[in-house]
Amino acid sequence: MLLAGAALRVGGELSLVGVPWRPRDDAHLHALMDLVFHRYLTIRSGWKWQIPWEAGTGDSLPGMRAQLELALRWLANGTVVVDDLASVISASEAPHAYEKLRRRQAPRLTYLLD
Repeated sequence: MLLAGAALRVGGELSLVGVPWRPRDDAHLHALMDLVFHRYLTIRSGWKWQIPWEAGTGDSLPGMRAQLELALRWLANGTVVVDDLASVISASEAPHAYEKLRRRQAPRLTYLLD
């Protein structure tokens, strides 16, 4: 957040997607607040939940349901290929897989248990 905030122009907007499950550094909140105050930054979080589940009346944007349905169609028909993102393994291999992920030695982004 600090690096992104420092890279923004005055009046810029920082959108947060996700949060680390645990602290990863010793950064202090004051450093971020200093950027917000002196650069007039706007910080947004959880914006995806501002999209309604169903499209509203007269709204030209699709709702969350339509977007999810489209994404699933793209996955099903091969428009978006995700085959190389995960390795399929048996459940008995899970401890070994978790260790590879922890050490950042996994051959792919993640594993799927069959």
